[in-house]
Amino acid sequence: MQKTNNTRIKLLRRLMLCSVLLIPSIITLTKTDIAQAANSKAKVGFQTTTKKPTTTKKPTTTKKKVSQSYNVKNGKLYKGSKLYKKQKLYQGILYVDAKKATGQYTVAGNKRYYKSGILFTGLLEGYYYESGKEPGRYVVYKNKLYAPDGWPNEGYRIYNGLLYDGEDLNIGALIYQSKLYYGAKINSGYRIFEGELYYGATLRNSKTVYNDRLYINAKPNVGYTTYNKKLYDGSYLNEGYFLYNDILYNDADYNKGYTLFEDRLYNGKDENYGIAKFDGQYYYHTDIANGKYGGNLYEDGELVRKATTIKSIRIVDTKTLEVTYSQAVNNKKPSINVEKNGVLYTIAAFKWNKAKTVSTFDISGSITAGKYNITIFGIDNIKLFGSIAVEGESALHIADANYGYEMVED
Repeated sequence: MQKTNNTRIKLLRRLMLCSVLLIPSIITLTKTDIAQAANSKAKVGFQTTTKKPTTTKKPTTTKKKVSQSYNVKNGKLYKGSKLYKKQKLYQGILYVDAKKATGQYTVAGNKRYYKSGILFTGLLEGYYYESGKEPGRYVVYKNKLYAPDGWPNEGYRIYNGLLYDGEDLNIGALIYQSKLYYGAKINSGYRIFEGELYYGATLRNSKTVYNDRLYINAKPNVGYTTYNKKLYDGSYLNEGYFLYNDILYNDADYNKGYTLFEDRLYNGKDENYGIAKFDGQYYYHTDIANGKYGGNLYEDGELVRKATTIKSIRIVDTKTLEVTYSQAVNNKKPSINVEKNGVLYTIAAFKWNKAKTVSTFDISGSITAGKYNITIFGIDNIKLFGSIAVEGESALHIADANYGYEMVED
């Protein structure tokens, strides 16, 4: 019995030594193991030599290697054969809880918004995301303007040459930064805004007719004025007769022909000058004729007696001239001058016929070839004049004769 116990103790010590020497595995012995070892008929003993203890090799078993790579199957992320439920950016797509992520997540220290695993660009509850974050600049998305913080633009702003009212393009006319906009663009051409005329972006500060109205310094004209030889009453063309700056206008244009305006006679755009007959009456200058004008006698616009004129001039003989008048002359002896080539002749032997329609007189010197100019004063307050030309040496060879008269003031 004693011998058996000693044998068991030795076996236990040797087993303990083997457990220390076996690397890297440590074999844990149970009570059953010890009992089995004690009952074993194998002889085990310690050797006092320097040889290494003999150990029994543990059989090598080959385990099947399980794959740990990521893959996507049916839209879900797997790691190996198991769903990967942590946050993972795989092939540019963010997965959370094995599904494509939607929401705000922090990846590589950057907080971004993802939709279906991809950085989101678009609108979410009125906020504009660009690559998952605020754009950081003004941007137009689907024809609407968004601020750098991602929220819709507020107020008026020019972006890429277009004017926005809030997030939308401007509608209608508007002055912005001292320029006129129509719609989203700077105005082009003429346009009325708040009663003033604009050309392009700025006020039209000169005389301009637009839509048949006259504007001066961008505002409708007030009072009478002329532009391009047209008369304007306010901003519209004048209607009817109007005297402006001593010029008579008929509607917007210069008057034409004779016109009685405010009891004064006008010939065209100016006041009448001299004798004129209008609407059955005679006018002298602008007023109804009364008195002698041009030898004619007028009373209350009626011609009472015409002026006397020369009907003919005739050479009677080598010294005598004969003048025939248009009517009887109420004058004893008019003043007569006869001139040829700058030489004045003396008048003698003047006499009237019985009807006082023909006068004869002699001139100093014989009548010879040349042109004689005759002037008669004192008949009806006019100057009568005429001429007669003589050819050859014969006083009876008359080549030409002409007559006329002009007015002489009283």
